[in-house]
Formats: sequence, C-alpha cells, structure tokens
Amino acid sequence: MKPDELLDAIGDVKESYIYAAGECRKGRKNILGKRTRLLLVAAIVILSVLLMGSAVIIRLTLATAPEYPLVSADNISPEDIHLTVSNVTPTSMQVYCSISGVEEGVNDIFMQISGPFILEKQTEDGWEALPVKLKDPTWDADDIRTHGSTEWSVDWSAHYGILESGIYRYTATILEGNEPVSVEFVIEEEEKKDLLTLIENILVQEYYHIQYTSFNEFGAMDKLSRDDRNLIESEYENVVWIDEYWKHGDNMLNISYRNSHPWTGMMYRDGIKFQLDHEGDDRSNPVRGWSPWPDGDMRWLTLWTELINADTSTLQIEYREDGSLARVTRSVYSPRFHDTYEVEVTHKEEWVFFQDDPVEISEEIEGRDTDTALPFSWAEDTGKMKSLDVTYRNTTAEPVATATEAIKRAMAECSVEYDKILVYRDESAGMWKVEFQIEYGYQGYQYIYLNDEGITQMVSALGSKVPEWRDRYPDP
Repeated sequence: MKPDELLDAIGDVKESYIYAAGECRKGRKNILGKRTRLLLVAAIVILSVLLMGSAVIIRLTLATAPEYPLVSADNISPEDIHLTVSNVTPTSMQVYCSISGVEEGVNDIFMQISGPFILEKQTEDGWEALPVKLKDPTWDADDIRTHGSTEWSVDWSAHYGILESGIYRYTATILEGNEPVSVEFVIEEEEKKDLLTLIENILVQEYYHIQYTSFNEFGAMDKLSRDDRNLIESEYENVVWIDEYWKHGDNMLNISYRNSHPWTGMMYRDGIKFQLDHEGDDRSNPVRGWSPWPDGDMRWLTLWTELINADTSTLQIEYREDGSLARVTRSVYSPRFHDTYEVEVTHKEEWVFFQDDPVEISEEIEGRDTDTALPFSWAEDTGKMKSLDVTYRNTTAEPVATATEAIKRAMAECSVEYDKILVYRDESAGMWKVEFQIEYGYQGYQYIYLNDEGITQMVSALGSKVPEWRDRYPDP
C-alpha cells in the first residue's frame, strides 16, 4: 500500500497531504516539508496499529533529520548556486541544485523550490521570454530546510505549453532575498513531432474537453499471498480511473473519478484556485462543493499532456477527417505488477478528445458551486475577537454579493501567506468573514470582515491549532 493510500485509509488526514503523498509516489515532488513528513510517518504507524488491533502497543518515536547551524542567504552569492537539469521533455524536467559553502552534516540553509520561474528561448537576437499561456497569481515556492542540495520537478505545460526544439533558459529565485539564478537546457527534436503539434494545437484553443481513462487487467494470482491478492483485487483490479478536463478561456477544471465517484478535483475560475471538497472524510460520500485552495498545483489541470511522454510504439492514434486528434490509446504489458507482485498485468489508457459546444464547456465549469458561505455571527465575533491595529485598504464601496467577490475583496486586505480560504456569512447583519488559513491553520489564521459594500470592518487573527491526530493519538 502506498503513502497516499495509507493516508486515505485513515480517513482523518487533510486532502493536501494525500495530494503530497501522491506527488511523491508519482515522482512529481522529491522533498516534503518536515511537518508533512512527520504526518506521513505518524499516519502510517497509526494505521498499522488500527490494522493490528488493540492487543499490541507500539511506542513511537518520530525521528527527523538532524538540524545543523543555519547559513544566512546573505552570505551566498549567485555564483555559489549551481543548477543542473535532467530528464528534459517538451513539458517538464528535473532540476538539481547545490550550494557551495553549505556542507551536509555541517550546516543547513533554507531553499525555495517548485516556485515561480521564467522560461526564455535563445534566438538570433539573444534570450527571448516565452509568452505565458496561463498565469498563476497564487504560485508560491516551497521553503524547505536542506543540507545545501536538493532537487525538484518542473512542469511548465500549464504555463508555457509544449516547447519546440531549441535552447532554453530556466530562471528562478532559490534563496529568498537573493538574485535569481539560471540554467540552460536543450529540447531535442522529437520523433513524434506530429503528435506534439496536435497536442499543442489543443492547448492553445479557447476551449477543450478531454477524458482520460486508465485501468489494469491482471492475470492469474495463484502465486500471490492472500493479503496481496486481496489488496490488488480491492485497490487495483476493479478500479477504473477517469479524469475529465475542461477549459474555456482562462477558466479550467479537472475532476478525477474512481469508479464513477468524484475523487479529487481542481479548478481555476475567475482568477481563484479551488479544490474539490467532500462530506466527511470518505471521498465516496457526496461532494460538498469547492473550497478556495490557493496551494493547488496548476499542473493538475494539464496532466493529460503526459501522453506525449509515452513510447510512440505503444500508442494507437485515431484522427478525424480534419486531421485533429479523436482518440489515443495505449496498452502496456508487464510480467510483474509494480516489480513487487508476481502477477502479470496489462495497463490500459485512453485519451478521448471531444468536440463539445463551447457553451456546454463553459456551463460545466461555471456550474460548480463555489459561492458557498458558512454561517457566523458578527455580534459574537466582535465580542470575542480582537481587532488588529492595522490600516484598512478597503475603504471605498465596492458591493459584495457572492463568496467569490468577498474573497477577491479580502485578498487585498490580507497580509499573510495562506493556502486555504473559507467564507462565512451573517445574512441579518449584512456581513462577510473571509478566513485565510496559514499552513491549513497549523500556523494560524487571519480573518477579514467586510460589509455588503465591501468595506473592511475588522481584521483579526487567531493562533495555530493543535493537529487533530495528535489529540487522538498522543505520544506514549
């Protein structure tokens, strides 16, 4: 069972950590923050206890990597930062960074990874910035403590599309407050140029609707243990994954279904990122709605482009009369499943490119319920919450009628970095409360209170919360 499957089985773990574990499993994220690593380890041990029953008591000590004296970024020059790249494709690559003067086992330094970057192409006139297809206004780097070296994945399909052959330059800020650093890389001429061109043509369209389906077909399982057989039958053999992708203008939507049940989802609408929410912790329960979730990775919206990295010999491509893509299928046989289980498996994938009416696609995106607000009492909050001594920015009327409008208005007032947003409404008082969670509330909250005219009435804050899993499973 994989880390994300363990987290999901526990049922009380934040969906963001399940996303993080999934990215680790898929090789999209190489470094997790210390808090996330602790939660992953704790989740796995907790689940082990639950599976074994109460007859066994496990004394758990959560071990972390030792921390060494910190090196200030002020003492590092751009020449001390060295970038190299590998696994370069037309949509992604791996970046490795090392910093001179920071030695493993001696000292540490905070590095920013997986953050905003700029791509340029070398031309006869010099370096030319590539046009951005989709801008991410809430794109933050992961600030991690390292021993002076680390690596991360860069995927630009959502922002720059598919790159043609040529010489390019990647530029990013690795140390906060320091100058950006760059590394050059080469996109080789692709043999499957025709397929790349067709996919690029879809990416630049005003709208599209694409469906991706994947499932496994297994051979005889007589060589497997009962536990392994039960795991494969329940988690893999009878599971069909379907991803739907919609795009209309700047608005995009992805929903991932497991056996027809909405499982995960991400949406970029009206300049705000949303993530699919569910009733309770079981994802098979009815969907509750869409929560503003700024830390969602934009790559989820264009993961269908991963088909360009498939072995061309395994692809079967169907075209329409006009030469556009209609369907791409792939079937890959392996004598062993996950190189671990002694059972034959055939992995099947299918990409279907629909020709929907743009109005239907727009309605699919706009029909998602994002303007939901939880109830709150303005009178109670003014009695228990302390107003921060800050100068308000929203001092002129700009009427607010929906949760989305309240979020946009409150963003101008917010002074903290946040990765989730909730909206509250007191209908009788004509008041809105927008809650900005700092690291999902584990590092605190900031609240912006607005009236229906969009004028700020109070800004307040609350300290960090104790993780729920720590309350239920305290240290022995």
